Amino acid sequence: MDEAGLSAVFDGADVFALPSRFEGYGMAVAEALAHGLPVIAGRCEAAAALMSERAGALVEPDDVDALAQALRALLDNPGARARASNAARTRAARLPRWFQCADVFEHLMDRGLPSAAAT
Repeated sequence: MDEAGLSAVFDGADVFALPSRFEGYGMAVAEALAHGLPVIAGRCEAAAALMSERAGALVEPDDVDALAQALRALLDNPGARARASNAARTRAARLPRWFQCADVFEHLMDRGLPSAAAT
């Protein structure tokens, strides 16, 4: 799917749900937040680092009842969904941009990585 198609899908959604057990970074969660979608994600380190409590909910990945409850709380309450959407946009605005991550990576590479012999 190209960028325009993906944006159209995000723009047409009310909530983004990804109750996975593991996310390396959580790119999909970050994109959903940037599109102002409340996020319901699996309680994993990456999602927890990206989320704010007001932008949605973190649930145990295998807890179907908690997932259903979190979905109902947002889908049945337009006011709660609007507040979570605003919080999602606010949180996304505070996430680092790719150029900032690249700058940090470049800085670390310039410093050099410790060699195996030195450890």
